[in-house]
Amino acid sequence: MYNLSSSNKPLVERLIITIQSLACDNNSSKIPKIVFLGRKAAGKTTLINAVFGYRVKSEDTTYWNTFRSPDGNYVEIFDYIGFQDASLGGNQNNHFDILEQGIRLKQPDIFCLIIKAKEVNAAIKEDINCMEHVVDFSRAIYNVRTPVIIIVSQCDELDPPYIKTFEDRISYPQEWEEKLENINKAVELVYEQTKYRTKLYLSIIDIIPVASYTRMHYKNGTADTSFQWNIR
Repeated sequence: MYNLSSSNKPLVERLIITIQSLACDNNSSKIPKIVFLGRKAAGKTTLINAVFGYRVKSEDTTYWNTFRSPDGNYVEIFDYIGFQDASLGGNQNNHFDILEQGIRLKQPDIFCLIIKAKEVNAAIKEDINCMEHVVDFSRAIYNVRTPVIIIVSQCDELDPPYIKTFEDRISYPQEWEEKLENINKAVELVYEQTKYRTKLYLSIIDIIPVASYTRMHYKNGTADTSFQWNIR
């Protein structure tokens, strides 16, 4: 059985540790580069908003863009348009071309594959096929095994659906345990789907479940993060 988050750390802390480790290994002070990938509506842009603490428009991240990371340093991110996007028709390969051009232009330091918790057993094999292609493509260019973090997103939508916030955990401890059990099952399903994909599996450094929904108050510019879980 998969050990839920082998580092036992929330997403932001895991990203920072990985970035710092890569910088030490490479003796580099370059701006780290993270590629966010996954199916359309998996929550990639919502997750980026939660990680960086402010609203990032999706159209601003369809190519390399620089943002200030949670540890105060800068990071470049690439928010790929989406795997298995039916709206693209026969143009999925064209969008792969855009991604491949971005990888050729700048070597990624981390790939983050986002999989929606309620879709871990719905056509996930094709998502993994796409991710394998990306990992192989990057390694063929740079001869480096780029680490992959799989993020199981929108865990707040798993049963019981009314348990969403930290306060709910305190008020409904039994239901919260049921929610955690279902989150663990989702992570386990992802692990089972990847453990025999040797090329990809060897690159995976963690599988991290999260809830990243942020309610934005546009009048005063503040963000309600009470719905977030395992982000920080």
